[in-house]
Amino acid sequence: MSPFLNLISHPLVILAFSTLIIAFISLWSYKHFYFFGSFVTLSCFFAYFGKLIEPKALIAIGSLAICYIIISKKIKTKYHISILLLIFAISTALMTHLFPGFHNFKLLDKVLISPKGSPWTFYLNFDKPFIGFFALAFTIPLLSTHSFSKKIIVKTMCFSSLGVIFLLFLAFLLKMIEIDIKFPSISLIFLISNLFLTTIPEEAFFRGVLQRELSQILKIRFSKSLSIFLISLLFSFFHFIYLKDPSYIFLTFIAGLVYGTLYELTQSIETSIICHYLVNVIHFFFLTFPTLK
Repeated sequence: MSPFLNLISHPLVILAFSTLIIAFISLWSYKHFYFFGSFVTLSCFFAYFGKLIEPKALIAIGSLAICYIIISKKIKTKYHISILLLIFAISTALMTHLFPGFHNFKLLDKVLISPKGSPWTFYLNFDKPFIGFFALAFTIPLLSTHSFSKKIIVKTMCFSSLGVIFLLFLAFLLKMIEIDIKFPSISLIFLISNLFLTTIPEEAFFRGVLQRELSQILKIRFSKSLSIFLISLLFSFFHFIYLKDPSYIFLTFIAGLVYGTLYELTQSIETSIICHYLVNVIHFFFLTFPTLK
């Protein structure tokens, strides 16, 4: 069965992810608790009846929401760090798909979309988006649709473009990729899911939460540079779990440094999101994907 037919045959799954994506969009367009909270609730409702989650999955989702609400308030440092550690533990379990009660939707199973690429298994993950959603909702400053100025847009696109060019140049230098222009049938689903279910959550968690919080906690000279370095190591480690290739892990580490540096330079999570997303999109459409055989 084709991916589209597979997805269309599960309308509750479509509704679950659609309402979750609307909740993400609302964080930039109409950031009010009752609005995005209603769409998250609807998403969980559809996910339950669509068999994407069991009731125990709500423990992780609810706990993360409460944790981020708490750290958005001014509390003592020791309690703040304790809450952050709990956030890290729950998010790690969600990111590695180890938290019980989630049943992510498989669209492709070991399919070749690049002649010289390796087989690709593609899931629509319902657990991973929550590693970043509540961080964006309660703790990370966002540029609203009303605050995007021409200067901000130019600055964001310039920094992001430089980051993309550098990473692609390094990937070619390491002979990790080759040119392979393609527009597979899964393209539209990839474009939407990679932005909202992968890139935004990852950047919100690694850069918007871990890097920013670590930089503030260290309170030493070069704390910002050290936090970028350490979180980039962590970022590459989580990718190592899925693909144990030294060159790929090195490139992921460098990508983490680029995304982290862009975030630090601009103090805008949108910049690292755009750069990360552009790298993923260019890789998907114009280069061997996901990796060379």
